[in-house]
Amino acid sequence: MPDRPEGADAWIDGEWVRQHGRWYWLLGRWVKAPKGATYSPWVVVRARDGTLYYAPSVWRDATGNPIPPPPALSYATASGGAIVGPEGDLEPTGRSIKIRPARVVHPDEGKTDGAP
Repeated sequence: MPDRPEGADAWIDGEWVRQHGRWYWLLGRWVKAPKGATYSPWVVVRARDGTLYYAPSVWRDATGNPIPPPPALSYATASGGAIVGPEGDLEPTGRSIKIRPARVVHPDEGKTDGAP
């Protein structure tokens, strides 16, 4: 985590984002939170039947409506190490990114075929 830059008031941890069947690491970042906004971090949950559900992070305004994320004022750095799945196989991932990819809605929205 880099030092907090002037004007920043919230650290947002890095997170996995799914785009076109591939996981990307969105770097952690310092931001100035929008006035009255709240942030819900990403989450991955496994159901009893083993199905994996993923919900991306979201910023919401004071009325609960989703809003665009605030611009980053400073970014973390990533190690670039490989990701290993539960069976010990290397998982295909994309590069580390600084900006969330455009949202694409899939028929299986919320379900994943693998975890980061």
